[in-house]
Amino acid sequence: MDSLIVWHQDHHIKGNGIIFSKEKTQDNQYLYHVLSTYEDNYENNLISLNNLLYKRIFNDQNEIIIYDSEQEIYKFEQGTINNIFPNENNIILITFKSSENYPVVPFKKLQILK
Repeated sequence: MDSLIVWHQDHHIKGNGIIFSKEKTQDNQYLYHVLSTYEDNYENNLISLNNLLYKRIFNDQNEIIIYDSEQEIYKFEQGTINNIFPNENNIILITFKSSENYPVVPFKKLQILK
């Protein structure tokens, strides 16, 4: 199974990202943190940002699609937009809760990078 995800909201805002963190919750589920890029279909950047902030406040649910390469199926989850970092990279932080045990992107130890 992969730790890469794609997501969309109302077919106007979409992105792809990685699961970089997960925590086991008291109700035997997992809380996942996804770091993602996003793009939208709006020409004007101000309209784009206002629309994204509006959806963040009033409708922050988005559909997350995760490809399970072991079973060759797609799994669907509902995520919540938590933070928006609008700049040239358009980064967004999404969380979702699931009973599925998805993998997290492996990080190299700092000592190996030196």
